[in-house]
Amino acid sequence: MPHMTSWERIGHEEGLAEGLRKGLAEGLETGLERGLERGLERGREGQRAMLRQVLRLRFGEVPATLDARIAVALEPDLAALLDQALAANSIEDLLRQ
Repeated sequence: MPHMTSWERIGHEEGLAEGLRKGLAEGLETGLERGLERGLERGREGQRAMLRQVLRLRFGEVPATLDARIAVALEPDLAALLDQALAANSIEDLLRQ
């Protein structure tokens, strides 16, 4: 390593510290975003499982077309489907909606 003056050494250390701070901040932000998305997806999977269970208990086997709709539904649609599943008189009622 070449000889550094005290000013160069201070600048080098400050640059390393700043790089570390930025790297940690970016890593934390990325980690939080990934964690949040994973948590939201787990919540949606839980809602999907609950909806499928309600449908099976009320009407028996869930038709493939309805199951496919559930598989891609997001939270507002999942909540609406659950409300409809609880109010429906038959699985056919849900398929018509």
